[in-house]
Amino acid sequence: MDPVCGIDGNTYPNECTMSCEGVSLDHYGDCNKVCACPLILDLVCGMDGNTYPNECTMNCEGVSLDYYGNCNKVCACPASWDPICGIDGNTYPNECTMNCEGVSLDYYGNCKKTFENNELSFQINSKH
Repeated sequence: MDPVCGIDGNTYPNECTMSCEGVSLDHYGDCNKVCACPLILDLVCGMDGNTYPNECTMNCEGVSLDYYGNCNKVCACPASWDPICGIDGNTYPNECTMNCEGVSLDYYGNCKKTFENNELSFQINSKH
């Protein structure tokens, strides 16, 4: 079976079947399904050795999960404490550790998490 994708967005078992339906060829292979993945940063490593922002994005690329986290986490970071807040809302001990996790900088210092109650709002410092 040599699947083809017609310009109508449907996958056909072969070019002959597609032509019999009066549909023109878009490309060889299955039609790509549109994946709508959340904009959540929860890094995963695919079996292809690439890091993906989340499991949904990896699955949309047709790749199987190898393990959770950034691929090739071979980092030698100092044990220094110079807190930095990543865009994932977690505090990292230093910039090297944050970069090793594949996270971008939000701001320097401990992350501040805001908790809201109906009438009360306050911030606390979090440590990773």
